Order: sequence, then structure tokens, then C-alpha cells
Amino acid sequence: MKGTWLSQPQNGTVVIFVHGVMSDAEAWRNANGTYWPSLLTQDPRTRGVGVYIFEYETGLFSGTYRINDAVDALTNHLRLDKVLTAQRLIFVCHSMGGIVARRYLLREERDLLEAKIKIGLFLAASPSLGSEYATLLSPLSSVLFRHAQIDILRSSAMNAWLLDLDHDFKTLLNAKRLKIIGKELFEDKFIAKKFFLMRTVVDPISAARYFPEPYRVPLSTHFTIATPEDRNAIQHRLLVEFLGKLDPDVQADIEAVGKDGRIKVGFPDGVRADVVKCQLALKEVEGQLPGVLSVWPESTLALEKLVAGLLVEAAEHENPTSRFHGQPTETIRAFLDSGYGSTKNVARIRAGVDKRAELMVARMQGYWLPVLDNIVARSLSNFLTLCHLSALQDLSQLLASIDFLRKLIPADIEPWIYQSYSRDAYRQAFAIQQPLAYAKVDALSGVTLDHYRFYWGPESEVIESARRRDGDPVTGTWIDKYLYAQNELQLLKGDSAETFRYTEDVSIIRVTDSSGQERF
Repeated sequence: MKGTWLSQPQNGTVVIFVHGVMSDAEAWRNANGTYWPSLLTQDPRTRGVGVYIFEYETGLFSGTYRINDAVDALTNHLRLDKVLTAQRLIFVCHSMGGIVARRYLLREERDLLEAKIKIGLFLAASPSLGSEYATLLSPLSSVLFRHAQIDILRSSAMNAWLLDLDHDFKTLLNAKRLKIIGKELFEDKFIAKKFFLMRTVVDPISAARYFPEPYRVPLSTHFTIATPEDRNAIQHRLLVEFLGKLDPDVQADIEAVGKDGRIKVGFPDGVRADVVKCQLALKEVEGQLPGVLSVWPESTLALEKLVAGLLVEAAEHENPTSRFHGQPTETIRAFLDSGYGSTKNVARIRAGVDKRAELMVARMQGYWLPVLDNIVARSLSNFLTLCHLSALQDLSQLLASIDFLRKLIPADIEPWIYQSYSRDAYRQAFAIQQPLAYAKVDALSGVTLDHYRFYWGPESEVIESARRRDGDPVTGTWIDKYLYAQNELQLLKGDSAETFRYTEDVSIIRVTDSSGQERF
């Protein structure tokens, strides 16, 4: 008997796994090695929940160890391990574990009410009204092993203890003093395929007793129902959905993750990427990093659509309804030339930004990940911000370059985006207090570049990096904050397949400060 923390809660929710009869903590492990409790800790949607695994005595020779004894053990372990400090307790129970949990809730109702704890009960093949197989086995187990727990699992028609528990628990639910929501899953097949005509171990009537919308898990047996193959298994998906109903933080994370598992990263202030969502995107799932799905602001998408429409109008300037009708030929030609270039550039960025973001994170593994994930999240956020800013500048500066189109720039697009020189826009976007300098680089992360590249950064940090020699400590953070993001944007615009791993090794051959003077 023991309770084990797999992960501590960060958001006030603890999921408690309680196994069934003749079992232990391995009841949650699939044949492929997937461990259901671990799936919760690895899933970005449930990264903040605590996971606690409770084990109790229920082996073949557990003898007179009763269900009430298991409830005593659960009560003491939850108290001693400080599980009850959580705001929400979600019991995930397989088979007899559901009976243990329901008995616990009845006994501890007063304390749970005083602590204002909300309860979730997620039952997988739990024999609320007993099992006919336990009824058949009970005489044999009583004679050979004196197994008190199997005796309790006898079908309710001849089981006063189980009938009383059923009545008392329904009374608890109907009283609605203790906030309890639940979900019941029941098995689909008998435990052995060759006996396909035999009934399931737990009857649907017994397993779907208390809560609306019970679910039969297709092709599941009494044992496999508790062992999802991966996070796409229906049991796990239903559990995540269930957690979202109780925990607003989980629900927010569910909404932040796309249907294909990618993390949705938005731009809350209309310009900058959400660094919190970028941090979430670095959460490993089954040993792999989930993808990124950048969600550009509606104002940016509307601006892109506006420019596309204006290009059509410019091409059809002879039409009296065109805003370009009667405008000088030079103006129309200049708009078309710049407009097609700008929209092509924006389209390339939008089409490749998410894949390039994943590549950048991959390039930072080893040197930066997994330890310095906060730095990688910042680099990722800055790259997405830089891509979005580049698109905003291309589109808004195009409109600003034509006097009669300037008024069409949406009011929520800040003037500094289209009125400033690029270096001033970068300072504004990333809140850099000092002037910028440009570094001319011929090697990056130990890889000699095909041609020189220029990268901007805070002047003092760029100059200090240029003066650094092998063996000297790295000072400043501009390389991981800004250089990687700029390099990835350049590779994206150039459709480059160049590959290397990011380190702090940068070979700078010249530095030009904000006034145009060489400083190195």
C-alpha cells in the first residue's frame, strides 16, 4: 500500500489513479509500454495537473483485507501526502477502484465540504452493482483464499453491502451538497477473444449507473479499457475533456492545442507572439515536441485581404469603380510592382513560418534544450514576432507609400510599424532601450556561411560579441534572443534548406553602429 506522486499540481487539480481488484499500479500500462498516468504529465493540455497513483492490498492472498481497509489506506495517504490541499480531486478508477473511491467520498463528505474541494469521478469498467463473474468465483475464493474483496464484488441481487453503497451514493449525488461530476466508461468485449459469445466481466448496467452519457469503449476488454495505447486513444481524450470541465486552466490549454496536436500561438497585443504559448509548445509529448500553429490577428489577415483586393483594382484601373481609376500610370505601376513583391513575401512567410519555427526549436536541442527551455521559448516567440512584423511592415508600408491609400491602414495597426525605419521598428517591437548595431557574420554555430549575413542587436552586446575570442565567456543575450530569429527569417524568405545546430559560437568580421560607423 502506497501513494506515489508522479507530478505535483500547478493549477489546483490532482488526478488520483485507483486500480482494481487483483491488481496494482501496473494496471494502467499498455502492452506497448504506454503508462496512462504518464500520458497526463506529457500531454500539453494537462501539463499543470498533479498526478497521484494510489495502490492498496488486493493480491491473490490479501485474505480478509476488506474494501473498507483500502478506503482507510486511501484516506490516510491522501492526508499524509497533502493531496487534500488541492481545489479539485479527480479520481480515475478501474474496476473495484471505483467502489473504493465512492466509499471514500461517502465517508469523507464532511471534510471535503469544509475544504470546498470539487470532485470528479472517472470510472472505467467499475462494477457499481457487482459482477456475475465475482458471484461465480466467490465460493471458490472463500474456501481457498478467504478473499474478502471478491466476496464484496458479488452481483448486487445477493449483495446487501453493495446495494447499500449504491443507495447511499445516489443519495449523495442527489443531495448536491458535494460538487461531483462524473463520466463512466464500460468495456466492449470479454477478456479472451476466442470466447466471443461470453458476456463482459462488468455488465453495462453495472458499469453505467450514475452519470449521463456513459460510453462503451470499442473493442476494449475489462483490462485494456484502463490501458490506452497513446494520447489519441478515446479513453485518454475523454479524460482530458473531462478534466477541462472541472479545471478552467485545462480547458484553456485544450483550446490552445489544435486538433492535429499543434499548439496555437496567438499575438495578444496585435504584434508580438504569446511567449506563454511558446513555452507550452516546448512541453514534450511522448518524447517529441508538439508543433506550432501561429494564429495571426484578424487585423493582419484583413490587411492582407485588402492589399490583394487593391492589386486587382490596380490591374483593372480602367474600370470607373476602381480606386485607381484616373491615377497616374507611374503610381499604378509602382503599386503593382511593390504590391506583388510584398504579397508574395507575406504568402511565403505565412506558408512556412510554423514549419520553420519547429526547425528552429530542433536546431536548439542539445545545446539549449531541455534545460534552458525558457530561453528557447523566448527565441521561438521572437521568431514568430519577427515574421509577423515583417508581414505587417510589407503590407502597411505599401499602403503608406501611396497618399490616397494611407487612410485605408487599419486604425489598430500602430504608426511605428509603417512610419519607422526598420531598426526603429525592431527596437519598438522588442522594447530594446539602446541603439542597434549590425554584425557582419561569416560563420554561425561552427558552420561557415555560403555568403556574409547581417544581423542586428543591441549595440553594446553586438560589439562585445565581436571582441570575444575562443575561450572567453559569452556576454549578453542577443544571440539567442534576436540572431537566431533573424537567421530563420532569412532562411525562410530564401527558401533555404541549410541545417545546423545553434550554439553561441558566432564569427563576426565587422560591426556597424547606428550612425553607420564601423566599431569593429
